[in-house]
Amino acid sequence: MIAVLLLGFGGPECLEEVGPFIERITGRELPPERLAEAVEKYRLIGGGSPLCGVSRKQAALLERTLRQDGLEAKVYLGMRYWNPGISEAAGEAAADKPDRIVAICLTPYFSHMSAGEYLRAASAAVKEAGIVAALEIVEDWHAEPDLITAFAASLKGTMAGAGDDFRVLFTAHSIPKSMVDAGDPYAARIAETVDLIAKTAGLDKWLFGWQSEGHGRGEWLKPTAEEMLAEVKADGASAVIVAPIGFISDHVETLYDLDIVLKRQAHDLGLDYFRVRGLNDNEMLAKAMASAVKKRLRDGGTPS
Repeated sequence: MIAVLLLGFGGPECLEEVGPFIERITGRELPPERLAEAVEKYRLIGGGSPLCGVSRKQAALLERTLRQDGLEAKVYLGMRYWNPGISEAAGEAAADKPDRIVAICLTPYFSHMSAGEYLRAASAAVKEAGIVAALEIVEDWHAEPDLITAFAASLKGTMAGAGDDFRVLFTAHSIPKSMVDAGDPYAARIAETVDLIAKTAGLDKWLFGWQSEGHGRGEWLKPTAEEMLAEVKADGASAVIVAPIGFISDHVETLYDLDIVLKRQAHDLGLDYFRVRGLNDNEMLAKAMASAVKKRLRDGGTPS
């Protein structure tokens, strides 16, 4: 049997979970005013993050796709900062005594700041759980053809309802510039995926901006999505289509950072605003992940 550890970020599913969730990320309790600000963000997007629910659907779709492809596989969902945790997922896998075990992250782009942390946690959890099989790792899957097809189809669907006078603005989560300077591959992977999507969608030109910049760690990647809105306006367009290809699921950084904050800024500039929805439980997304897992299994030999 093949065990697949599907590794995600996690998120609070109700307002009461916001404080404990942020404490897991930061390792400390937030000051009351900062906690109130965080709770308000989640209140504005519906009272919690849809991310965990979407991740559960993605896990089920991935397992079904792998089984349809003839593999005796079971998918175990583990969250870096919420429940079920990565250790819990590894423990569940251990109980099933897998012949092989593969880890893949719910982000197509490897970065030492995100996917790297998840994969290191998975490696430690597998050893702690006593799984004999060596952990096989899918580092990134940003150029999987089914992923590009899914992103491009979603973008084209949004373009069809946006009229003729728009510009496409791709976005992805920013990281500290020092990490890229030190050789982190994240920004290069994002750029490659953007080029593939634009080509598949038939775009002659587009813009790109980094979003959801964090605090500290020096300078973060530029230009920002906010700065690129001004470029859209200066180019004479009347509308912007925001395509957050840095994420495969909708969560607070699309539903709040983009659909509330960036949308307001676009309207202040006189721009109509459209946003490409996350892939979420798109079956092509599951096929892309399944393809990446199968390639890793082939690279490591023949499944038992």
